[in-house]
Amino acid sequence: MLAVTDLITRIRNAAHDEQKTGYTDDILLGYINDGVRIFRRMIMENAPMILAEEKAGMLKSGETSVTFDSNVSQILRVLLDQEQIAMVSVLDIDYTNVTGIPDCCYLLGFKTLKFFPVDSVDHQYEITYIPDMQLLTLTDSSPFSNDLDDLLFEYAAIRASISNEFDVSQENAVLSTIMAQAEQLIRSLNPMKVESESYWDDYPKFTEGAWNHNHMYRVRR
Repeated sequence: MLAVTDLITRIRNAAHDEQKTGYTDDILLGYINDGVRIFRRMIMENAPMILAEEKAGMLKSGETSVTFDSNVSQILRVLLDQEQIAMVSVLDIDYTNVTGIPDCCYLLGFKTLKFFPVDSVDHQYEITYIPDMQLLTLTDSSPFSNDLDDLLFEYAAIRASISNEFDVSQENAVLSTIMAQAEQLIRSLNPMKVESESYWDDYPKFTEGAWNHNHMYRVRR
């Protein structure tokens, strides 16, 4: 988690702009924010829990909505009384006069989560979500790990160099490599569980005197 000022210093050194004659801080900050935006999209697709936050509270009797302090990029999970409920579209709800325990919810705008149906008793909720991106300022730090910050620096440095080049084919090739490395790193942060079902193979081990390579030994369940 590097400070933005440290990132800018590294970018200037890489671009040989230590005297601050080629780029303003705001221009370099813009390149950094562009990189953060791209990396966030990769994380949301491949390892969303890295960006996740939780909001918990009580949905009071007669209440139908929870309002977030800032815009929401993605809802990952909603628990009501420790049981997960479905995220739906408001267009999926045909009868709005139904009452009872809420069994689904939907986003209304970017800051409000609506529950349906409305109930006459209180319910405990827990929402796992990804907040909207906040642009970094010169006083902030990167939201990423040091490993990803190294790639963020490389991305911003290449972006800065592209602005001064006529032929950018080499820079674009390097950018593609950086993006691939970033995606690989992000994927490694979200190990996936793989399960396979065993099966019983009744094919004979030998057919016409030869070993049957299609024969598989599996545990019968």
